[in-house]
Amino acid sequence: MEKVHRFFYNASAFAEMPIFNSSLINIRFGRNFGSDAFDRIDADLEVNGSPVRFESTGKMNGWVFEVGYKMPLNAVFKKQSNLKKKL
Repeated sequence: MEKVHRFFYNASAFAEMPIFNSSLINIRFGRNFGSDAFDRIDADLEVNGSPVRFESTGKMNGWVFEVGYKMPLNAVFKKQSNLKKKL
């Protein structure tokens, strides 16, 4: 029986920059590693009359690139209340 690890590791760089005087843009670039296979597919198929064995495993290892945008809720609600006052 295989030894199962419950953890994987992530090494990344993170940056947060202000944009439009009230919002932030986030950028993260990193790598996941140390993950065991969490999903395994075994299949015996027949293609054009020939038997084919297919085996695949899923892991969390790989590269990550994320871009996010943060906008404060008070900026949204302030704009809505200003519109209501004008009407």
